[in-house]
Amino acid sequence: MSPKKIDKKELYRRIRHDAEREALSMRALEKRHNVSWRTVRAALDGPEPRPRKPLPRRPTTIDPVQHLVDSMVEAGHRPTEIWAKLMDEHETSISYGVIRRYVQDRAPGPRQRSYVTTNQVGPGTLSLEVNEANEQTAPPPPPTELAGGSSGSSERTLSPLSLGS
Repeated sequence: MSPKKIDKKELYRRIRHDAEREALSMRALEKRHNVSWRTVRAALDGPEPRPRKPLPRRPTTIDPVQHLVDSMVEAGHRPTEIWAKLMDEHETSISYGVIRRYVQDRAPGPRQRSYVTTNQVGPGTLSLEVNEANEQTAPPPPPTELAGGSSGSSERTLSPLSLGS
């Protein structure tokens, strides 16, 4: 069985406790707590571990053309248009998915979703209605089953962008 991994603050507290109460040497503290001499030294020098250094920002594939994409988004271009322009006019090799996600993250306001509603108007006859719904509004009511063989008007709401029979 492997020993439980403890929090670094707790480890530092235990090392300081053992050093003060039992007057153990650094080497004994290293062996008891199974750590390096640097960890023992850091625990004895300060009450808390030093915070980790923040990692530098990693460059992304969109960085070289970000200014171009931003200007096209402001001009109202769709992600497919932006991708095509970058490929044709600027000779860049960037995936459509990266462009789509970047544009989606910077799009102002809530996204729109389409919901398809089917209405049974007669036996064997359906009419379809597409509704645009704001994501901040409540979703449409859950789907209900079509009445089997009744000639009355019954409705069924389907999941976003799906068509059913």
